[in-house]
Amino acid sequence: MIRLYLFWVRVKKIIKDLFFSGHTSTAFMLFQIARNKFLKGYFLIATITVSSCVILQKAHYAIDVFAGLVFSYTSYQLVKSFHRKFKKRFKAFTSKDFSSLK
Repeated sequence: MIRLYLFWVRVKKIIKDLFFSGHTSTAFMLFQIARNKFLKGYFLIATITVSSCVILQKAHYAIDVFAGLVFSYTSYQLVKSFHRKFKKRFKAFTSKDFSSLK
């Protein structure tokens, strides 16, 4: 039997070289977005826990976790600055805008 290795390649080892840590990035983004002090504290603890766990499980290198934090912070700051800059141009619709349609 001839196997078609051109289309089906067997991977013997799961590749764990994922750059950057998406779990850490998401937890840190939630921390930045939260306005409630309780939620901010919760998401800060979640960020520290997730960061520690992915390093201890050897799912990511420490630089991957650090890059996830940097990526999340940078993304949040960029969106915040764009929102401030283009707030008037791309005004979100409110219920007042649709009151004449009733």
